Amino acid sequence: MGETIQMEYAPGKVFMITLVQIGEPDQDGNRIMFYRFNGQSREIIVHDASATMTTVKRQKADANDFGQIGATMPGSVLKVFVTKGEAVRKGQVLLVTEAMKMETTIQAPFDGIVETIAVKEQDMIDVSDLLLTIRKK
Repeated sequence: MGETIQMEYAPGKVFMITLVQIGEPDQDGNRIMFYRFNGQSREIIVHDASATMTTVKRQKADANDFGQIGATMPGSVLKVFVTKGEAVRKGQVLLVTEAMKMETTIQAPFDGIVETIAVKEQDMIDVSDLLLTIRKK
């Protein structure tokens, strides 16, 4: 911090850039870098690959694969009602998600067998995150 560099971008024309401050990483590992560009305050967001991230990047459900059940909105998983290998019937409640104090019941779209469960209770989810997969009987 405090370092100033000069960058010539044309003959006789120079940018003066001074790093003022480096912000703490957010949950995604991004930092805000504060600097002065020719005397004017600026900021830029930079991903810091060495920062410890606290968010989980989940696989997205494939919209073309009807066996992959995805989250309908961002929120959290309240309750999982099925287990891997369990046979389910069309309309059976698989899990319940919550977003802004509104609960959404996720039901089986067809009869099948639960192949994978990608989430657990209290997990934070985003739109289209893969929740579970079902294989048709």
